[in-house]
This record gives sequence, C-alpha cells and structure tokens, in this order.
Amino acid sequence: MKCPRCDSPVTDDMKFCGHCGVEVESGKKITLDAWIGYINHTQETLRSRSRTLSRLNLAGLGIAIFSIPFVVVIIPFLSATTALFLVLPFIGFFFGSILISFSRSELRELEKPLQICENAKLAVLAGNLTTSKEITGYLENQLKKYAVSYSGKLKGASSPP
Repeated sequence: MKCPRCDSPVTDDMKFCGHCGVEVESGKKITLDAWIGYINHTQETLRSRSRTLSRLNLAGLGIAIFSIPFVVVIIPFLSATTALFLVLPFIGFFFGSILISFSRSELRELEKPLQICENAKLAVLAGNLTTSKEITGYLENQLKKYAVSYSGKLKGASSPP
C-alpha cells in the first residue's frame, strides 16, 4: 500500500504515513478532495482570465470601429490643420487592432489548460488518479505535451495540495 499524499510505501497495519504524517485511511479522501478543490479553483481562475480577455477583445473592436467614422468626417475638410487630426483615428484603429489580436491569441492559449483541468478532475473522480504523485505527474505530462508553461502550478492558480 502507498501513502495517498506522498506515495511512500505504507504497511497495512500503519495508521499514519511515516514520511509525511497523513492519516492513511482518511488521508486519501482528504488529499483527493484537496486536489478537486485545487482543480476547480484553477478552472475558475482560467475562466475569469478568459472573461477579461473577451472584454479586451470587445474594447479593441469598439475602438477600431469608432475610429473609422472620424476618418470619413475629416477627409472632406482636409487641410494642414486637420491633417494632424487624421492621424488620431488611425492610431485608435491600430491600437484597437492590437488589442483584438492580443486577446484572441491569449484566449486560444487558455482553451487547452481548461481542458486538461477538466480531464484531470474527471480522472480523479473516476478513481483513475488516486495519489498526489499521480495527479501531479498527469498534469505535468499533459501540460508539457501541449507546451503550456507549468512551474509547479498552473498560471494564476493557488499552489497544489
């Protein structure tokens, strides 16, 4: 038998792990509940970031669209003085386009970590991943496979149990 938290060998007569001190029988349930909580928190963090990026995308679109009428209005009255004002809508359109491009690429990058979290949660609930070592290994392998950065935790999430 192995410890549910640290995966150290534990004999059947031991009530507590000799390495990390977790109670062997109830420790498994506590550890898995902690992982489910961590994964849920991570998913909520990623979804929150996704909502923020969606708002940025809309703001960029609004700025870009709002800039176009200014060009149409200024061109008939083009003179040396108004030529300066002709540059401002183009700057707004450029800024809006950059916001759209940035937010769309970031939104695409968030899709895979959300799916990895969902798969990990389902695997824990199904009993396919039963120890912290297995769950951490699964998350690391999946994140490496899809080239998502992982430095001991998912970006923006609390630290794992």
